[in-house]
Amino acid sequence: MTDTWSPRNEEQADAYGSCTHNAITFLLGPAGSGKTHVAVAAAQRLVERNTVSRIWLTRPLVECDEKLGYLKGRLDEKLEPWLAPFRDVNGGKMPRHVEAVPLGFMRGRTIWDSVAILDEAQNATRKQLVMFLSRLGRRGRVIVTGDTDQCDIRQPALPDVVRRLEGLTGVGVVTMRDAGVRQELLPEILR
Repeated sequence: MTDTWSPRNEEQADAYGSCTHNAITFLLGPAGSGKTHVAVAAAQRLVERNTVSRIWLTRPLVECDEKLGYLKGRLDEKLEPWLAPFRDVNGGKMPRHVEAVPLGFMRGRTIWDSVAILDEAQNATRKQLVMFLSRLGRRGRVIVTGDTDQCDIRQPALPDVVRRLEGLTGVGVVTMRDAGVRQELLPEILR
């Protein structure tokens, strides 16, 4: 994946660098700025360089203005709708060294020798964000992506958590403003 991926702009290059060098990186910005693509590309690069051996993918299980109800099937089948963006980034595939973990099931686990990506973190509560970030262990990395303009919960905690951690050694915060990565009309749609 990283052989075919390259940053489309300076913001993506900065974000990629932060993800590969910091223990915790927050990638913030509008839809279409490439947050998930950068996070997955950086995680893949960390595996290729043997910096970590695994990638964990998670996101809050929050629907956008609709209730899907009970989903039948095994856990991996239930998670599939939320993993589709990660498959999109990887050409429809999920590499063997990638594990999908529901955010609610991460308590008690330690992110060691792994990189964990929390996507759509604008929909995570304070309790979820603190729990997720406190999983960080030795040789672990965390990448948190979010767009506070597309929040589906009442009290998003992401801006406050970022404000409190920004400036700490080993914590990177990159705001990606270029929303024109997906399609030329996207900035107009978002306006």
